[in-house]
Amino acid sequence: MTIKNICIHHSGGLGNNNRASTQSLTAHAINQAHRDRWNYISTLGYYGGYNFHIDQSGTITQFRAIGEETMAQIGHNFDTVSICLSGNFSGVDTPTESQIASLKYVMFSLLEKKHEFAVVPGTEISIGWGNIYPHRVLQPFHTECNGTSLPDDWGRKFMVEYLQHKLGIYKSILTVYIQLLSALRSLQSKNLGSNERECSGNI
Repeated sequence: MTIKNICIHHSGGLGNNNRASTQSLTAHAINQAHRDRWNYISTLGYYGGYNFHIDQSGTITQFRAIGEETMAQIGHNFDTVSICLSGNFSGVDTPTESQIASLKYVMFSLLEKKHEFAVVPGTEISIGWGNIYPHRVLQPFHTECNGTSLPDDWGRKFMVEYLQHKLGIYKSILTVYIQLLSALRSLQSKNLGSNERECSGNI
């Protein structure tokens, strides 16, 4: 099994009220709602259909191991990491700074393959920086998730910023390396010059 995508969700409205705020929903509330809907327990002991849930305080709860079947986006429940943020981002709520920080942490950890998340044995994580989508892109005409207030590239732009930051670090390291190399060559040149001998023309 190869994980190729990240899909970002929001909890949306409540019941028939698409304008309800859901930013205060907890992982427990999501878990209970999905237990009532599907009653499909994960290997981690949760019923939540997503791999990850992030509440308004930024707390991350892993509902399902990476590579385990989710109930998040039809057609991509095995090859995609699904991340849900509490909130109705269709003109009602706004992602909190804590939620954004936690979302970045999960995405960057997956990209770097440096994480402590539960992963199904034999699962390969190979996510390209461009393979970050809102739910509605993977299921067009079915949902407006992760909210109409957020553009399609909302999650992807964080990866772009991350890569730009990494490139900036590499550029700084390369600049320092070039400066050190130049200084070393200059020092070697001076040392060679001090050890040179010149023939005076007389024996």
